[in-house]
Amino acid sequence: MKTRASRMAILMLMLFVCSSAWTQEKAVAVVEFSSGDDFIVIRKGRKLAAQDPIGLELLQGDQLQTGDGVFVELRIISGNAIVKLAENTTFVLERLGDGQTSLQLVYGRIRAKVERISGADSFSIRSTQAVAGVRGTDFGIDVVASRQSSLGSTVTNAYCFEGVVEVTAFVRSDALAAESLEAIPKAFVIGAGEMVKVEGAAGKAEAVKVPLEKAIQVFWKDNDYV
Repeated sequence: MKTRASRMAILMLMLFVCSSAWTQEKAVAVVEFSSGDDFIVIRKGRKLAAQDPIGLELLQGDQLQTGDGVFVELRIISGNAIVKLAENTTFVLERLGDGQTSLQLVYGRIRAKVERISGADSFSIRSTQAVAGVRGTDFGIDVVASRQSSLGSTVTNAYCFEGVVEVTAFVRSDALAAESLEAIPKAFVIGAGEMVKVEGAAGKAEAVKVPLEKAIQVFWKDNDYV
């Protein structure tokens, strides 16, 4: 009887451990399209081995990297959204769950088409310079090195194709940078055909609302959703 009870206890413990592990490793997104194989997923500090990226299930915390000429489309399972990564992009599935979707763009450019959400749910994409939050729209964000400014300058572009996007830019004047003070959040609301450009270097950053640049429109027209 003791042996049987011990076996039952061990079995129940194994089932509990497996169930807990499955809950922790639940997929939050899936790869629906990739134009090439130069696509890397880094999970818990290790490169994930995957022969074919199509159908690959992704977990919260995964870092994604696309190579030259490779575009990837993900479906966010809980957020009912499609996210497209352009070539040479580094991107993190930061937080996905309980109606909260937070994605981080490290470098490159992405576009997201989000179905209408309501209540306390949220969908946002952030860089070090700005956060863009939506309730349901078609929008994008770029994080690139500036070609027109001094060496080391970085630009974040947050732009809207449809609907409305709330953008919070983190600006820092020369005076704030000189005193090593924190950046000040500056709020913008943009509609279709508009963008917020945040540019900074040497610890400072400026933000301005401008019409959507033609080059960005052409880029995404040529590389639209598949």
